[in-house]
Amino acid sequence: VEFNCDERLLEMAEIRAAREHTSLKFKFQKWLEDYTKDAETPEEAAVRRKRQAKEAIDAIRELRRRHPPQDRKFTREEMNERR
Repeated sequence: VEFNCDERLLEMAEIRAAREHTSLKFKFQKWLEDYTKDAETPEEAAVRRKRQAKEAIDAIRELRRRHPPQDRKFTREEMNERR
């Protein structure tokens, strides 16, 4: 898909997406899903929700694989630490 937009807006959007630890591609996909969900049938909505749930579970599994649980409890300071 190609579209024209103001280059400055595109740069600002990329910065915001990076701050939110995501990508413009992901944000655009979410926007398309939200924009078209009123046109979906109930069956299509159920398929979309199942796919989104699977994607979320896969993301959680990947995070757990990359960052296995620690054998200790974190302190309050560690839990609230900003990076």
